[in-house]
Formats: sequence, structure tokens, C-alpha cells
Amino acid sequence: MSRKRGAAHVYDIPAYNERDNIKYSEPSHSSANIVKSQKKDEAPGTYTKLIITFLLAGLVFSAVISAKVEATAIRNSINEAQKEVDMLRSENTRMQAEIETKTSRKTVENYAENILGMQKLDKSQCEYISLESGNVIEIPDDDENIFVKLYNEVSDFFEYLRG
Repeated sequence: MSRKRGAAHVYDIPAYNERDNIKYSEPSHSSANIVKSQKKDEAPGTYTKLIITFLLAGLVFSAVISAKVEATAIRNSINEAQKEVDMLRSENTRMQAEIETKTSRKTVENYAENILGMQKLDKSQCEYISLESGNVIEIPDDDENIFVKLYNEVSDFFEYLRG
């Protein structure tokens, strides 16, 4: 823009045109008809595309949040299960120690002597047998026939069933 003293204002229209997107008609000698151009709306599908883009971004964002929530829930479930496993392991250790104390030799001896009334053997209660024929035991053959053996087997079976 330039200004001269004593003269009418003179505007540099091409500079304004570049800066403000001003359209102008050919100037007449007396004055310039300046018409500001209106920006054309963007293409008709642009707002629809923009809305769809925002919706898709929202869906992706919600999917990410949902995945994080699910991962946190699974992590919490794993932590709870791990706590339960640790508790059960410590309970198992405690029970193993309890079993060892209850089945120790001293505990069994005390139970047998005090509750059951048993006594330890002394050397006078032991009897030794010596065999003259060596370490061989002979079992005599039965003189039963096949029908007697079959009858005995069937009767043993029925006795077993009766209890």
C-alpha cells in the first residue's frame, strides 16, 4: 500500500488479492470496484468424510480402551489365581509337616503304648524255631477230584459276594 500527500489514496490491488483472496473487476478511471470473494464451501462429501473419519477414530479409540480394560481384568484374574496358588502351596507345606509329626516313630510308639495298650517285645518273648530239613517247606497234595475243587471255588465266590 502506498500513500501520497495531497492525493487520493491508491491501493495496490494485486497485493490485497494475494493476501485476502480478493477478486476485483477491471478498475474504471474513477474508482475500483472491489468485491471480496466468498470462499466456496468444500466439496459436498467432505463433511461426510470428516464425520466418518471421526467416527472411525472414535471406534478405534474405544477398541483400544476396551482392550486395555480387558487386559487389566485378565491381569487381575491372574494375580488372584497366583495368590490362591501361593496360599494352597503354603497350606500343603503345613499339612505335610503335620503329617510328618503325626507319623513320626515316636508318635506312633506313644499311640500304640498309651491308646492301644501295646507293649514292646523283650527278648524273653521271642522264640526261635530250627528246622532239621533246611529251609524247605512241603505242602501235601490234595486228594480232591475236579468236582470237589469246582464246588469249593463256587462256594468261595458266593461267600465273597455275601461279604
